[in-house]
Amino acid sequence: MRTILVPLDGSPLAERALPYARALAGLLEARLQLLRVIPDSALEQGDTVGFDLAAIYGVSEAIAARQEHEQRMRERLREHAESYLARQAAALAEQ
Repeated sequence: MRTILVPLDGSPLAERALPYARALAGLLEARLQLLRVIPDSALEQGDTVGFDLAAIYGVSEAIAARQEHEQRMRERLREHAESYLARQAAALAEQ
């Protein structure tokens, strides 16, 4: 089975590759696989300074709170990426 992997970062520039990938997939009888990577650095955008300070001063709940916060952030980023990819796939299917 042939697969063409199309990495997308959410930018209009990256999305400009989609029609070409679709055309190429048709010519090669390949399927398209859309990919969106969520880098670990994206989690650093959240406000974690308070958690760090609490951990320094020995508040044990701070570590658990930070892990919980990071997990929620990961989940939100994953949901956003999945929604974005689903919209792109739907747009490709309509063409």
